[in-house]
Amino acid sequence: MELRKEGFEIPVYISHLPNHEEIRDGLLEIIDELDAPAWTENGLNIARCSYDQGKLNQRWRRTFFDAARSHLSEVYAELKTPKWELQRAWFQSYDPGNMHHLHTHGACTWANAYYLKLSDPANATVFYHPSRHWVELRGCLESDSPPRLQPDVREGDIVHFPGYLEHEAPVTRGEDPESKTIIAFNVTQVG
Repeated sequence: MELRKEGFEIPVYISHLPNHEEIRDGLLEIIDELDAPAWTENGLNIARCSYDQGKLNQRWRRTFFDAARSHLSEVYAELKTPKWELQRAWFQSYDPGNMHHLHTHGACTWANAYYLKLSDPANATVFYHPSRHWVELRGCLESDSPPRLQPDVREGDIVHFPGYLEHEAPVTRGEDPESKTIIAFNVTQVG
């Protein structure tokens, strides 16, 4: 009997924003000036978040995307998404003890997390393989991919991943208030 194994590769890519050092402090200052609310409903625990705060998103968004647009266009061209548009963007600041439960980003081509501030790489996003339930619970499927992935990221990195991929922000460790600030954004292929 011949048994052939085939599978799907679930892409998670990491790029580094070349001008991160130049824009970091200015972006953090703009974000710190905003009166962004905590997001603590439905199992969330995030110190400051602009997810549904349209007016809060204008200045920092313009600053970030003006600085990152050419880099992102290069990345997306490499990822076979040469024509793209921004769907949504928001920031999240995490204090020690904060977390974001398991979730997806729905109908977008690429979801992204830019680590504007990251005091400890252990606070980075954790991703879960879509077949992890079979691998972990049933033991009947083997996977060359680990069921759980926490990419090796540093401040200034952008993680690009399919919007359907489940992920979470683990409980934030560290002593530094606002130990982590990310800019999350979703893009969609157009044309």
